[in-house]
Amino acid sequence: MTRSRAGFSMVEAVVALAIASVGLTAILALQQQLAANQIKHQRTLDRLSLRQSALSLVTALNPEAQPNGETSLSNTVVMSWTSVPFTPVRRSIGMPTGDGQFNVRLYHVTVTLKDRRRNIDDQFTVDRLGWQSLVSEESDF
Repeated sequence: MTRSRAGFSMVEAVVALAIASVGLTAILALQQQLAANQIKHQRTLDRLSLRQSALSLVTALNPEAQPNGETSLSNTVVMSWTSVPFTPVRRSIGMPTGDGQFNVRLYHVTVTLKDRRRNIDDQFTVDRLGWQSLVSEESDF
């Protein structure tokens, strides 16, 4: 006597659920990794944005006149810097006489950024030219 079977047996259903759960576990792990990478990527973009803002301010900095300092970039971001000379003082070259009107030297400028809101502490170093005028501002040269 033969019986026709309609539907799935309990064993087949359990095996199918086990296979599906392994696949879903892999998808969940992938989703968690993608979320972690997105957070890391956003922090990197935030750090880069802070560095660009700081660098735009440092380009106008004269480390001879202001070797150390601190300024606020926003309500939560503070930029500080320290400058250390790494060349001797030299007189600039002027045209046509050869003697310039500035003493110059190169500095390593270390910039520190602190963002309290996003919990970012970053530091980078750039080389900048420091200068000091040898003539008074009132004289016409």
